[in-house]
Amino acid sequence: MIIEPAVFSPTELLKSEKKDKEFLSLVSEGTFYGTDSLMKTAFDICLENKKILLFPKGKNLAGEEIQTAIEDLADAKLVLTQQRYHWATIQGYYAMVHTARALLFSAGYREKSHYCLTVAIEALYVGTGKLERELYAYLYAAMEMRANADYRTLFSEESARLIVKRAEEFLKKGQEILERSG
Repeated sequence: MIIEPAVFSPTELLKSEKKDKEFLSLVSEGTFYGTDSLMKTAFDICLENKKILLFPKGKNLAGEEIQTAIEDLADAKLVLTQQRYHWATIQGYYAMVHTARALLFSAGYREKSHYCLTVAIEALYVGTGKLERELYAYLYAAMEMRANADYRTLFSEESARLIVKRAEEFLKKGQEILERSG
């Protein structure tokens, strides 16, 4: 069963720990995108549609992506102190995107779609046990929060702080994975 992304306000999406746990249980049960076999199909579809491409040079560029993630995270933290929650939400999300791109690059691929980036991370890192499903869920939730902030003007101080916190966790784990893979 595939559940389509829905529009949620930041408060609805991440208001309480209970909502987080409900969201994470959907993802961990494999019902968020579907079963593992469906996830592989989604990855294959992204490959077939050239939304994920082989990119052997990517291994040499992963470090640059991590540096960009570090800079985006620093910017997100700065604008939080300035109470610019819209921009903090966006920068926090992009810190996660650049971390995910670094991981994808290190696996020899590149993306042409944010959705396919999440599909690839799930297939290549969550499916292999290298990345916890909870951190993957943070990436997907951040994608929704960024879209809500950009296209629906739905953001809050609480959601901005949460996305920045999660971006920091995601970046740290991404760096650990890249260090281990050498």
